[in-house]
Amino acid sequence: MDSKSFVAVCFSDLAGQVRGHGVPRSGIKELYENGLPWPADLAALTGFGEAIGTPWRHTEGLCLLPDPHAEVTIDFGDKAQSESFVLGTIQTSDKKSWGGCTRSFLQATLDVLKSEFGLDVSCTYEHQFSLYGNERAGTPAMSLSALRRERQFASTLATVLDNAGISLLRFGAGVGDQQFTATTKAKFGLSAADSAVIFRQLVHAAAEKLGQHCSFAPQASSALHQNGIVLRIDLFDDGDQVTFDSTSPNGISATLGSFIAGILRHLPALSALTRPSIMPVANGKSNADLESCAAQKTLGRNTPIVINPALRTSATNTREYSFAFTAADATACPYLQLGALLCAGIQGLRDALPTPDSGMLDASTGNGSMNGASDHSNLPCNLSDALTALGKDEVFRSAFPEGLLEVYTNVKQSELTAASRLSPAELCEWAQETY
Repeated sequence: MDSKSFVAVCFSDLAGQVRGHGVPRSGIKELYENGLPWPADLAALTGFGEAIGTPWRHTEGLCLLPDPHAEVTIDFGDKAQSESFVLGTIQTSDKKSWGGCTRSFLQATLDVLKSEFGLDVSCTYEHQFSLYGNERAGTPAMSLSALRRERQFASTLATVLDNAGISLLRFGAGVGDQQFTATTKAKFGLSAADSAVIFRQLVHAAAEKLGQHCSFAPQASSALHQNGIVLRIDLFDDGDQVTFDSTSPNGISATLGSFIAGILRHLPALSALTRPSIMPVANGKSNADLESCAAQKTLGRNTPIVINPALRTSATNTREYSFAFTAADATACPYLQLGALLCAGIQGLRDALPTPDSGMLDASTGNGSMNGASDHSNLPCNLSDALTALGKDEVFRSAFPEGLLEVYTNVKQSELTAASRLSPAELCEWAQETY
């Protein structure tokens, strides 16, 4: 298939996979108007490619409508044959939002935040991934030598991102072997999640271009280090940041305080949507669960909220972000991940929750971590526990369209069942290839 004359129309599904079909470029104008016919059940595939029974099986007339603002050409700047894809939204035949569409869920949540509180959200992502194909033993963690080893990859990635309209702010070696981190410039609303989906695809493309392989899997090998995602969030009202208050302790405004408090209150359920990795429950071994949980705590994954130290020192509208959310990984669908985070924050605003007290803020360390044991000691160590918490959380049950949460839970439960049949090595291999 000639990629110059075809464009792939895609969406990010419940399993965090990007799926779609290629269509002739010559018909793209009609496609933007009418969409691509799409069976409802294809929105409920697991990471293993298994179809899950859904209440949508008799739904007809759905279409995957591409968004012209989310079309990307993978351009390495070398005049080589290019590849194009475009992200879309699954809609009904009369062009209305469909409850099983992850992208529509995020847009609806953004609309609630705007209509109820007049707020817009910006988000920047720090991605961690493992890069293979140019290994060298003994390279120190986070070192210049590790970065130098992959300078060609870094340059290739920066070029393809820039040509796709995504600005790369930082790139460097991570803590683990072959681990790297990349941070992109913040975008608003739906475009932020779009950029996360696009970024991962472009990283894979850059690696393939150089004959390498990359993986965003939380545990891409049997090594201890894990890959995660950090979402750096800010809230705006009519273009101005509303997260700082010079008269409040630690500079946190009442708006930001309530938003964060909502996230912390619903954290156990939230984690089922923001880091739904099946890795810690390989073979259902309780010892593996405990070891994984201990590893996550060692790596700081149990500190879900980190306040930007610059919140108290930078002028309004000059900060890159106000707080970071760290309980996230790339097995999550970016639209569900950000949308669920906003749902919890919105509920905190509705309830006018107080800013977490001073005992939960460690301003003296310089990292502004929100530590209180009451907020992260109950962060589930495995997906099964997180799904149980999700099923009991009325905020998420009411915020999600009818059927979506049920189908999502079934998709993840099916993945857990499939994972229990694999050895740890087989599960790592599957995750490395899938993500």
